[in-house]
Amino acid sequence: MNVWLVTLGSSDVQLKDADVWGEWYPEIKRSLYGIDRTNDDDDVPYRIAARVLGIAYEKLGKAVTEQLAFPLLEQFQRQLLDKAETIDRIVVLTSDQSNVFGEDEQESYGCPYWQDTCLLYPIVSDYLQSLFPAAHISQLSLLPALDQGLDDWDAVLKLVRREIASLDFEPEKVYVSHQAGTPAI
Repeated sequence: MNVWLVTLGSSDVQLKDADVWGEWYPEIKRSLYGIDRTNDDDDVPYRIAARVLGIAYEKLGKAVTEQLAFPLLEQFQRQLLDKAETIDRIVVLTSDQSNVFGEDEQESYGCPYWQDTCLLYPIVSDYLQSLFPAAHISQLSLLPALDQGLDDWDAVLKLVRREIASLDFEPEKVYVSHQAGTPAI
């Protein structure tokens, strides 16, 4: 069994065109605590906080998918396909700090809560399933202790080890694509 362990950073799913954000925002703004926009740099794809993009996908579905780019995932999956590697299972490692930050902290766009990748899983799962239709895809979410968050690298490493040890299969090969963000550890 060949396994691809995909770590997911908050900027690994991006919008191709910033103009669509203006169309989506009115549909999802009630779920966003007043959060409006993110990156306005014309030299990079438009970035929306991971949770915000997940909420948009949840509310608007496939209309969102058509507008997305997966720069690092595209590169890595191309390498796997070029090598004709069979991928039997894909595990997407995400983060979820919703139990760490209260609603009052979540109202700030600077809160790490908005960078959590847990709500990106359905988007990434759909994308990967289209490329590897025979693969079993699952999510492994990092849920830090209430008093820790994901800032303490030693605690995160222990959390990652514990979560990976909980997997119930024994692979022959494991491919790890570490995009960005805390789960990349």
